[in-house]
Amino acid sequence: MRDLRRVRSGGDVSCGRLTVVERPSSDTGAKAIVVLAYGEQLGKRVALDPRRPMFIGSAAENDLVLLTDLGVAARHARIERLAGVWWIERLDAGATLRVRGRRAQAVTLAHRDEIRLGHVVLVFAAPPDGDVETEYHEQVFRLMTHDHATGTHNLRYFLEAAAHEIARSRRVERPLAVLGIEIDRLRALVHDVDGGLGAELLLERLAERLRPLLRGTDAVLARVAYERFGVLLPDTDLDRAMQIADDLRAHVEARALAIDDELFPATISIGVADLEHAPALEPRALMDAAADALAAAQRAGPNCVRAFFGPN
Repeated sequence: MRDLRRVRSGGDVSCGRLTVVERPSSDTGAKAIVVLAYGEQLGKRVALDPRRPMFIGSAAENDLVLLTDLGVAARHARIERLAGVWWIERLDAGATLRVRGRRAQAVTLAHRDEIRLGHVVLVFAAPPDGDVETEYHEQVFRLMTHDHATGTHNLRYFLEAAAHEIARSRRVERPLAVLGIEIDRLRALVHDVDGGLGAELLLERLAERLRPLLRGTDAVLARVAYERFGVLLPDTDLDRAMQIADDLRAHVEARALAIDDELFPATISIGVADLEHAPALEPRALMDAAADALAAAQRAGPNCVRAFFGPN
């Protein structure tokens, strides 16, 4: 599917083995937008016109101009609608295009697909009811609470949730713990993978691995720094938090993380802190205690779990 050449007068459009017929006039009602979900223009939206392609790149003549220092080529990609289907095609052979987490040359787009162009993440939205305004506001709300690159909650959400849980734990005298998690030697592990995007992609895969293990609990998983995830564990004392942390560590160690078809035998180190041993009044103090424990785990590791028992 390398050739999406458009026949402007209507007719066959060849896409490798796929041939579709473009409808030049009857398809103009399709409503779709892209929303910038990661990068300098976070939250910006651009409406797509089903009658003409939208070009994306760092050069000024593009319809959507992105910063070149985010790994965006001068003429990176285009999005267009052919025969009632939205497509995205990579235009620069040296550029990176990923859709739904997979590397792509040309691929169809579905509602709420995530598109990665270099380090920039876009969300494609084509709501079935055509209500792009409501969809945009839903996407903005998600941007306020989530890290689109990994699909986890973001630091802002984590701090608000932690403040709430600290207050509740003190009020009802219940335990509370926090984990700090990092991939061991991350940058060395994925050096030069996929045009320098390897670290970001491996963090995404780690989030995918951790999320099911915490499902069904009150735990909050969030990206709290570029290379670090935090896990908030309400009603969890230090012993139980250490057990959870070691289960997560062992699960990651047991099976390599994959970027496309390449496997990376990653391990993680985890720091654990709880309110009993780090009697914090605000979230960042508890996170700092977990960070101290994480640093101790990394010194003892790799592939290690350590707890915070108070200042040295």
